[in-house]
Amino acid sequence: MDPIPNAGSFIRPSAHVIQGVSFLNALHSKYIESFHGSSTQEKIILGSSNGAIEVEAVNLDKIRGKFAKLERLREVSLENEFVAKTDPLGMIRSACPNIRGLNLSTSLLPNWLIVADIAVELPVLQSISLNRNRLQIPSNFGNMPTAFPNVTTLELNGTLTTWPELQFIISFMPKLIVVEMGHNKISQLTLAEGPTASESLINTLNLESNNISDWIELTRALGQYHHLERLILSSNNIEKITIPDEGLPLLYGLKYLSLSFNQLRLWEDVDTLSLWCPSLSSVSLNGNPVSDSKYILYFLRKYHSLTPVTDGQGDEARHTRAFTIARIPTLQTLDSTTITPKERTDSELFYLSWISQHFQFDGDPESVAYQNALIRQHPRWEELCKKHGTPDVAPRPVKRQDNLNSKLIGK
Repeated sequence: MDPIPNAGSFIRPSAHVIQGVSFLNALHSKYIESFHGSSTQEKIILGSSNGAIEVEAVNLDKIRGKFAKLERLREVSLENEFVAKTDPLGMIRSACPNIRGLNLSTSLLPNWLIVADIAVELPVLQSISLNRNRLQIPSNFGNMPTAFPNVTTLELNGTLTTWPELQFIISFMPKLIVVEMGHNKISQLTLAEGPTASESLINTLNLESNNISDWIELTRALGQYHHLERLILSSNNIEKITIPDEGLPLLYGLKYLSLSFNQLRLWEDVDTLSLWCPSLSSVSLNGNPVSDSKYILYFLRKYHSLTPVTDGQGDEARHTRAFTIARIPTLQTLDSTTITPKERTDSELFYLSWISQHFQFDGDPESVAYQNALIRQHPRWEELCKKHGTPDVAPRPVKRQDNLNSKLIGK
């Protein structure tokens, strides 16, 4: 793992420095309490009230007794419990062999060898959370090859794990389905070496709050994951989604995509999503400049020559939902709201009407150049006309204005 530049900590040795505890010590401390007597009334402070609400409870020893039977535990959270090491061989398996979900987030674990030493003792482990740890990649495999045979969910948010390091880790998790890699400062996704990605069963990948900006590089890396259905890319820096060139891998199986709070500026980027993701049924696009009316007007004024549409474009932000539905034919859900058949029909009819009233081009409407410009800006025009009929008001050519402003040369 690459170190953060200029980062470091200096601690004066003292008895107050926390060295960390073993897995079982943390487990006993968290889940085993001394009994208070079955008739004892105890005062409990509700955690969600910040100490403001205090209630009385009776017979909590019964609950303590259930938790004290460690062998019955299925879900265990040792977050913030300072786990730093494993225990002697066989002790964890003997104490709690039925753990299926394990949360070791914000621990003091130094590397993946320690994680593997703990996991190998948990034969039915299916989910492991290691968020906000700093885990070094080992120079030798140790127990890695046999530690995670049944793990299906892996959380590595805020760990600064790189994309190549993830490829190494998941190579030891043959049944992995869900991966969370948010807040890791990832900017590049390189191609995986060997068959790791192509043989992977991963269908859900969370890459939110990273620094990803290159859509082409992203699809090259993720195109190897043939089972990928859900992709979360919210709060990254994606600015452009170009039309896919021949030879680039498409995300054929992708059904859910979150692109919220990126930097998408043009409706062209929305149009091309259906080319990259032919099976896309759910998308989130809120928080992008394309839905910001102020940005749209600014963009048109500054880059007027990039688009033939100059009339009414500022109103598009008010119709973002309708335009998005009309532009992506496979959508069933937009921004977590279901698209009904009636809404789709209304959105497509509105979109057709809007095009007929606002599209402008300097040329004969019957000319090839005019039709090419129309289809280039609104790729679904012909398809929607066949489905709903051509609007009564056909797209019109731009009217030339014989004035000084029309003769000025833009920058």
